[in-house]
Amino acid sequence: MNNDIEQLSEIPIWAWIILGVVLLSQSIYLFFKSRQHGQWKWFWGIWGVTHFPMPLVTYFIWTYWLKSKFKQRGGTRHE
Repeated sequence: MNNDIEQLSEIPIWAWIILGVVLLSQSIYLFFKSRQHGQWKWFWGIWGVTHFPMPLVTYFIWTYWLKSKFKQRGGTRHE
């Protein structure tokens, strides 16, 4: 366990800063885009600040690919 902490302390500070900026930027982007589309804005925002790049990839697949496929099939299933 002590070896893991030593490995983390070897990462330069600029890498940590870049990682923080990337995660925060992704989270803000997902929050505002999901709010525009009327989706779960807090879910996407919180997930976006904890991981990279899976939330962004999942959001684009869900919003632009799956939703368009669903609309092509005739809308909602509860009609």
